Amino acid sequence: MTVRNPNLKKAGFTLVELLVVIAIIGVLAAILLPSLSAARDSANASASASNLSGFGRGFATWQSEDSGARLCSSAYDHLRDGDFTKSGWVADLINAKVSNPGKALDPANRNKINEKFADASGASASGSFNSDRWVGFGYVNSAGTVPADRAGCQGTTFWGNSLATADVYNDGYNTNYATSWVFVRGDSIPAGTTGTALYSSQTDTADPSKCPRDGDGPLSADHLANALATADRIPLIGAARAGDGNECTITTGVATTINNFVDATGRPMENPFRAAGLERRKQGPGTVNPLSKEDLPRLTAGLASLERHIDNVARVYGLQQVMAGELVQFEDGTEGIALNLEDDNVGVVLMGEGRGIQEGSTVKATGKIAAVPVGDAMLGRVVNSLGQPIDGKGDIATT
Repeated sequence: MTVRNPNLKKAGFTLVELLVVIAIIGVLAAILLPSLSAARDSANASASASNLSGFGRGFATWQSEDSGARLCSSAYDHLRDGDFTKSGWVADLINAKVSNPGKALDPANRNKINEKFADASGASASGSFNSDRWVGFGYVNSAGTVPADRAGCQGTTFWGNSLATADVYNDGYNTNYATSWVFVRGDSIPAGTTGTALYSSQTDTADPSKCPRDGDGPLSADHLANALATADRIPLIGAARAGDGNECTITTGVATTINNFVDATGRPMENPFRAAGLERRKQGPGTVNPLSKEDLPRLTAGLASLERHIDNVARVYGLQQVMAGELVQFEDGTEGIALNLEDDNVGVVLMGEGRGIQEGSTVKATGKIAAVPVGDAMLGRVVNSLGQPIDGKGDIATT
């Protein structure tokens, strides 16, 4: 007969206890993640509505002081409309001190950088240089000279030095909202009397396509008074992607240029390129790696990017083609289980303390579904929640 000491505590979990714990974690996660997602969506919608309301009040204030009763001066387009710190709806709001679009970004929009900001930095050119506008309005660079071409109105060539370029971003001349054509251009000026010519974006050869001369705007009190639609049916502004088609692709070169424009000292921007139109290519089972690992210190999205980490639940962006229940690994070695798969993010339950995980940490999928090994070799061993030995006795040979 074997006599057991009733005060002797068990050295580890039994297999049944381990499976019960995992099941409970799964149930709790299934309950918690949708609630967190709903709360996040509600908060984002409220914040975005507040931003748009602030913009609207700013437009009304600007209109009340404009001689033509326009709602804004022009589009937020550095190449087509001139110096975007002096002209355009973003500059109108900032310079009138009624709102600051760069500090009131749409929180639900994963794009945090506008293609027009990239134009000003010299990282890209999403439109044609409009000499008619630049010369006509006399926009000058830091040396007091009117730019003669696109390169002359970009980067330090135009702004002067790294301190000046940093001020452009810090002062708020950026947005991830986009305006409608009618808001910034008014009604299109017909290029003909039939067909598509009635709605052409290139009607005046004095400036390039989609430029101010191609419309009779911006939207004004006169437009509203004579419009076929009521004012509340005219679209003005909304959330936007980073740009059109391949114009919104953030490559390593584009990212480096914008980072240097914002802060030449090398300090990364606050979430500058977290899924901001990043071109993604699948490389191996479940791993997304559009950029080399050497780029990660300058970019917040290298493999996939952690947005937030609350109560052992991480929300990860950029982890494409991951499977429900698949094991993922964070850069500090912590593993997690992908449970809540949404269109643009994945909810991951951490299987560890995750003390080294923070916003911007990279994550990669393993291609393995979470499972607990079984077999006689498990008997008497101390394992963690994933069935991995933690008793210092080596690996466990199980099936």
